[in-house]
Amino acid sequence: MPNDAPVSSELPDYVSRFTSSGSPLLRLTGDLERWGTLFRQVLRSKDAAAAEQVLGGLVEWMGNDLIDGWLQLAIPLFEEVSDLSEELFRACESYLAWARQASTPNPDEARLRHEERLHEVLERVRALAERG
Repeated sequence: MPNDAPVSSELPDYVSRFTSSGSPLLRLTGDLERWGTLFRQVLRSKDAAAAEQVLGGLVEWMGNDLIDGWLQLAIPLFEEVSDLSEELFRACESYLAWARQASTPNPDEARLRHEERLHEVLERVRALAERG
């Protein structure tokens, strides 16, 4: 599934608005938004190996930056962010597994299902950031 299209480093305005804030919640949700966006862009334009590296970065983030958020957020709020990060990981993992085999009868339809799942998780991340 290689493609030479450039990966855009631009993110939606609301992501930069949230991450410019000093709020731990907005920083963490902004990070999740970036990881999900980057994963989707890389898997669309590169190959599965490149997307796997992004997924590894998400896992590292979950083990470091996310855990640091535990000290800065109320426990219920931290659990929400943590649950969303796990959902994002699972959605990316499933999409990556599909991309590795991509021999389904309707590849466009299958890709769309994975894209929709990623979109749903990222919408919930945005909603949490806005609700803050």
